[in-house]
Amino acid sequence: MKKMIKNTLICSLATLLSSCVVYPEKVHYFDKDCGVESKKYVLKNDLDKMPTLNQCSGQACIAQTLGLMGILSVELVVSGTIVLAGNTVYWVEKQQNCKEKTE
Repeated sequence: MKKMIKNTLICSLATLLSSCVVYPEKVHYFDKDCGVESKKYVLKNDLDKMPTLNQCSGQACIAQTLGLMGILSVELVVSGTIVLAGNTVYWVEKQQNCKEKTE
């Protein structure tokens, strides 16, 4: 039974890690206030890539659910950090470009 739980958890984690359910995406937009083109990151999700829990029961299902929640949490923290850091850099860049445009 423990081997089945372990194998189920490993397969679920491998599937989720390779799918990147939550990810950052770069978006270009025009800032009308400054009159410059800027960039920003946004968090996207692709819930269709999430593995389903159709064929599990008992402890295997609990282990699989906890594993999926753990990996999703890690993906969210990593992607959120990338978005936050990237947007900070793009904000500073936009402020510089806006300042140069108005001078």
